[in-house]
Amino acid sequence: MAMKKKITLIVGGGILLIFFFLIAIGGSKSPEAAATPSATEPIPQTAKVFSETPATNEPLAQNATLNLSDKIAKQLLEKNPNGPSLLNGTPSINAKNPQALVEQIIQQELANADMSSLRPVVSVSELKLDTSKDPSLAAFRDEFVKAVTPFFSLATGPNPTPALFASFTASADETLVALKDLKTPASLAPLMAKEIELITYNRNIFAAVANADNDPFRALLALQIWGNARQEFGEAHLALMAKLPS
Repeated sequence: MAMKKKITLIVGGGILLIFFFLIAIGGSKSPEAAATPSATEPIPQTAKVFSETPATNEPLAQNATLNLSDKIAKQLLEKNPNGPSLLNGTPSINAKNPQALVEQIIQQELANADMSSLRPVVSVSELKLDTSKDPSLAAFRDEFVKAVTPFFSLATGPNPTPALFASFTASADETLVALKDLKTPASLAPLMAKEIELITYNRNIFAAVANADNDPFRALLALQIWGNARQEFGEAHLALMAKLPS
């Protein structure tokens, strides 16, 4: 995967810089004292059109790529508490294969990463409900289809880019704003809440991928869960449409 190779180069190429930097500021201190988390600028905020729990109240300020680099540097510091040693007059790191170490840690992080912060919880109480005795499902269907059209117009193409995913984010936001003002028949409220939740989930994945230039590892993590998020949304959307007249 091209993005994975890019991350490996970024992190792998930065190992020595991070290592020497940490040695410079930490000297022979323990890795815990020297390898402190990096402060970074936040990535694009998650949508706040509906819910703010648990995902949408989190600014996602931690840069996953720099955090990954910190973990690699910490492991190197554990093996080299006093800094690089000299091998034939050249500074060297006490590790059999630094590049293999990068690959190993990337695989571990991919397997264990928790991306639940990208998924909100939307409750029925957050919707505008049509509580009339006999709401028109046909009229609701027309307004609903119109509202979700921007989201369904998305197409990745052969060479998706961060800029393309930024446009996806904007289209999802447009859909969420339209759904916020849509009165939903009370009988459809649970299905609509799930629809909005999953649109927001996909939207937050788009935003993470759009920020790939600043945080490529978080983008890779987001792409890893996108397939399931997209499938789950498709199933939820079909369940809602099945309740509406054709």
